[in-house]
Amino acid sequence: MIPVLKARGAKLDAISLLLTKIPPRLLGTLFNKVIFAKGSLPRLFVEYNNSKAGFAVLEVVKEAKKVSIPLPRLTMAFENTEYAKEI
Repeated sequence: MIPVLKARGAKLDAISLLLTKIPPRLLGTLFNKVIFAKGSLPRLFVEYNNSKAGFAVLEVVKEAKKVSIPLPRLTMAFENTEYAKEI
């Protein structure tokens, strides 16, 4: 997603850059055990959010296609969702 953000003129902060450098396995553990731990405020926001999962990913994939940035893994993961017909 970083190339898409850069193409849109977004300025990446230190946290965004740090999150791209942390190995996915460690990042997943961090999110599951710390940030989205049972009873945490971020988890409650996610649990009670009324929007459909995947909307933000759809927007990133659409934007990437507009500016011809390949996102093979994200696109492949997205192909089997309810939004697949929209890309």
